Amino acid sequence: MTVRILLLFLIGFVGTANGQLASNEDVAPKVVAQTSSIDTYLNLRKSLWSGPEKELSKKDKDQLALFVAANNTGSFEFHFISFINSTDPVAAKNHLETATAKSPQNPLLFLAWIDYAASTGNNALLKENAQKLKNGNVFNQNLLNYTKDVLRGLPQGAFLVVNGKEDTYPVYILQHVDGYRKDVTVVQLDLFGSPSYRNELAKKMGIADGELNATTRTSFYQSIAQKISTKPIALAFTLPPSWLKKEASNTVAGGLFLCAPSYASPAARVKLFNEIQQHPKGDFAANYLPFLFYAYQEFSVSNTELADKCKAMIVEIAKQTSNENAIMQQLTK
Repeated sequence: MTVRILLLFLIGFVGTANGQLASNEDVAPKVVAQTSSIDTYLNLRKSLWSGPEKELSKKDKDQLALFVAANNTGSFEFHFISFINSTDPVAAKNHLETATAKSPQNPLLFLAWIDYAASTGNNALLKENAQKLKNGNVFNQNLLNYTKDVLRGLPQGAFLVVNGKEDTYPVYILQHVDGYRKDVTVVQLDLFGSPSYRNELAKKMGIADGELNATTRTSFYQSIAQKISTKPIALAFTLPPSWLKKEASNTVAGGLFLCAPSYASPAARVKLFNEIQQHPKGDFAANYLPFLFYAYQEFSVSNTELADKCKAMIVEIAKQTSNENAIMQQLTK
């Protein structure tokens, strides 16, 4: 099995096995329970906007709009769902402000305000709500540690492509509250439906607004990497496997992410491996496996002592997962 195929095989384990860092179940107990209306809306939206090759059609949008209209217009749920569903920045903000007035301490709103801040370039608002997430311990420490390991391995000035709350908001906490790796730009695929977000991102990339559109979400790396070839783009291992298989050709494990070979180096991987070795035993999870397997193959040729240490970490993680046999089979090939 080539390193490339091996990476995609292992990425299928990330976020799906026992021993993962933080599933929705890990985060949910720290968050005020969502109502059935919000759950139903989010599930409906996810089903309509599924897969890397699918975008919301007019029929899909009309179906979502009908669901929104069916809710009590004076409720928190109505205004929160309307914020998510809105494509008008002014209307979206009005709905979010009304929802906040009705349930000011709901962490769902902290996440929503961060998305709004990212779409409008409001760093003060982003920092305020990232601080609220940290104060409320919404994300567990293992997830924050993993996210810090992702950031520590990134090249200077990287664009980190993420999708979903476990990928995204811990980065904002580390950057805007802890002041760590503020040189990294977060690219939220799940916000590509927002024209204002795309405009903000285009400014940071130094490209014209028209270079990014809603469909760029499905081919971001392939369509943008060449346009900003002097700036590193990193793909989180926890992106949907179907998206990575489509997008991540000609990439390698630069750290706890995929990137172009020109932005990855053996020396950087050795440095990162030595740093993550310092974590207490038991802190590692399936999310580390793609990097560790890549490093193991590399170290087996260049540094047998590091290779043995890397193998021991893979075995430790495999024992925590429900895919131990499959992981061990790959290790012995």
